[in-house]
Amino acid sequence: MAPRRPETLRGREIAGQFRLERFLGRGRSTLVYTAEDLTSGDEVAIKLLASSLTRNVGFMRRFRHVMRSACSFDHPNVVRVIAWGEERELFVVTEPAVGPLRALMLPGKGLSQGQTAALAVDVSRGLAYLAQRNLVHRRLHPSNLLIASDGRVMVSDAALAWILAHESGHQFSDFRYLAPEAGSGTTGPPTDVYALGMIMAEALTGDIPLLAGDVNATLGLRHETDLTLDGRWGRIGRAVGATGRADPERRVPAGQLDVGLMALIAQMDRSEVELPRMDPTARSDELESMRLTLRDRLPTVAAQTAATPGTSVGLAAGATTPSRANDDHRAAAADQAKPIDPPKPPPAPRRQPAAALRSSVPAEQPPAEQPPDDPAAGVESNPLTPEELAVRRNWVIGLIVALVVVLALLVGVQRFVLSSAAEVPQVVGATVDEVRAQAADGRWRLNTTEVRRDNTKTGEVLTQDPAAGTKLRAGESLDVTVSLGPTLVALPELEGLSQKDAENIITFAGMKLGDVESDYNADAKPGTVMSISAEFAEGTKLSKGSTVNLVVSDGAKPRQIPKELVGKNALSVVAELEKAQLKPVVEPVQEPSVALNYVVSVEPPEGSQVTIGDEVKVRVSAARENVAVPNVVGRTAAEADAEVRAVGLTVLGIEGPAGGTVERTDPEVGAEVPQGTSIRLVTR
Repeated sequence: MAPRRPETLRGREIAGQFRLERFLGRGRSTLVYTAEDLTSGDEVAIKLLASSLTRNVGFMRRFRHVMRSACSFDHPNVVRVIAWGEERELFVVTEPAVGPLRALMLPGKGLSQGQTAALAVDVSRGLAYLAQRNLVHRRLHPSNLLIASDGRVMVSDAALAWILAHESGHQFSDFRYLAPEAGSGTTGPPTDVYALGMIMAEALTGDIPLLAGDVNATLGLRHETDLTLDGRWGRIGRAVGATGRADPERRVPAGQLDVGLMALIAQMDRSEVELPRMDPTARSDELESMRLTLRDRLPTVAAQTAATPGTSVGLAAGATTPSRANDDHRAAAADQAKPIDPPKPPPAPRRQPAAALRSSVPAEQPPAEQPPDDPAAGVESNPLTPEELAVRRNWVIGLIVALVVVLALLVGVQRFVLSSAAEVPQVVGATVDEVRAQAADGRWRLNTTEVRRDNTKTGEVLTQDPAAGTKLRAGESLDVTVSLGPTLVALPELEGLSQKDAENIITFAGMKLGDVESDYNADAKPGTVMSISAEFAEGTKLSKGSTVNLVVSDGAKPRQIPKELVGKNALSVVAELEKAQLKPVVEPVQEPSVALNYVVSVEPPEGSQVTIGDEVKVRVSAARENVAVPNVVGRTAAEADAEVRAVGLTVLGIEGPAGGTVERTDPEVGAEVPQGTSIRLVTR
């Protein structure tokens, strides 16, 4: 058992190197102290584990596995493990911290948006680091988020918190920050992201959302309901919502959460994001914090007594109902009320708790009457006959014999179960369904952690603990890591890119180019991507190796130049071409044979296939210019006809011999007439 006053262990040396100094806090199976490293003089933190844990072979195997991994962690937002070992009890030595985040999250004193964003950035980076190493915390809460002396927030007890809770059977004892999938035993990195979202919401609002009075009601409430904060919280509210989605596949990964939050922090002064100063003597008791949080969510049960009327049971005279103002007193009392298996100190006399000395009878009422010294006083005499005594004696003896038989059967069954140990098979590479069947045959508890890893199949077992060949008794745990498939990548924006550029991006992202379809689109440049596969959307997360289909633009659909445009009024032809989304270009020409402002010809010709927006030349008969009748006197009729036509006039007829020479013209030579005018030649 742990000492009621853990301060009595001050001065004790651990492993001949670390001397305990100041008691910091306790958990169900741990005591935490500051200590001095006697070799370097540095301050460290030491966590002492209950001595009873050393007798559990399965726990010791998991503890050693977890500690070997933890010693290799090197990240500013994950608490560094310096040493670990066993000396009467297990101990873990870590870098020191100013205190837990829980000490800053006091009732009525929430953190600002900037402070919450800053701590979330640190924690998300720590969780992303753990996720890269296929490690899921599973027990994230404000008391294992520690504040370093430089203001960093660090994730502590990675994996250790879970195996301690698992060993004690209290995996769900603190369910305030649990993700909905935790109830099915299927956890992964999104489970820790959900817990971070709950911590952020509590830091901002002072309350934990979607919380009921027990674990089943809480997980049921969270199973179908996404965590949301109202719009007044802006960007940080959206970040909380992204972490608190009921579907773990839709939650933002820890590695991406800090991007938006850093943009928010960049808009603030340094003073708005720095965490408040913390009292280094503050203690952390997450169990007491949970009790206080759930107090108002549990139904109130009024204790009643059959004692003297008016007597109040449960509160001493003058006491008040529990309130936030009494939290510190209750936390201090809780520190002295939760025993664990400790380092064994010199025996100390137990003191009766002060609460036990209080009278539950109000001061104004006399104490209840005490029973008389004679045990038989006040008992009605009712002697039994010898026959009745014999019957009663036989009945008692029979009951005792039955209890002995039942107890013997229970002990036998327990020994049989404990002795039925079997070798763990090689399950790496098998499917999780196959492993479930094997675990059921061996009567082992199967714990699964889900991760994504490239070049693996969904449901494939990647790691196991213990290793193949290890003896495992019924009821012990087999831990496996199961693949969710290849890692997910966000489908980049491809619309508007050329087909070649889109193909390069798809390949670079680890996906494959599938079918490429084409379609007409007047708004998209030919050869550019208009859309992707109908079942995907840009920004959708896909497994590496997925096939992405493209739809590429062929440009605008071809147009046909309308027919029967020549000979029509130029205005109607222009309107007809514009309706066909073509661009008419009017070109005036002198064509005496076509009426003024009527179409002479179009180019390209009528009925030709063109692209939308192409130019079409429309030649229109224009107004005629005046020209002088040329001097053709003395010319033959044939020579005169050629000269007249050369200036845009025509010969209407010849008066006189056809083979004679021109004597005069009508109109006369030199007269100004419009082009296209017909003149008469007079010969002799």
